Amino acid sequence: MPRIARRGPTRRPGIDELTRDVERQLRCGLGFLEPLTTSQLESAWESFGEEVMERWLADRGNLFTRPFAWWVFVAVPRHGERRTLRSRVSPALLHGIRTQVYSGPRFEPYLEDEDVYLRRHKLLTPTEKRIDREFT
Repeated sequence: MPRIARRGPTRRPGIDELTRDVERQLRCGLGFLEPLTTSQLESAWESFGEEVMERWLADRGNLFTRPFAWWVFVAVPRHGERRTLRSRVSPALLHGIRTQVYSGPRFEPYLEDEDVYLRRHKLLTPTEKRIDREFT
């Protein structure tokens, strides 16, 4: 009886290159075409994290914030979660990381702001430090 040739495991197309969808998932945690698994997201961050961070910080509107994958693979493993401000709200989880949830009539934040976390752990870039000194 003839044997059926089996193919090996298939890799997700585009994971070896920084496509728009892969970058979107590294930046925001959400993908439109094919969502990455946590292990694929980690592999993509290891390969493209520096490039994504450079682009992220080049946009002045992103100063004092970080892309999603940075929180998942750098901040939380090294420094822990952001502080909880409101305990009456259940956190939303994305790849195992609590994400900001707003509740109530005033939409009060559930977690401390990103800039507070970055200052507390001394993770500001030189540009952010300079801006922080100028405006405080």
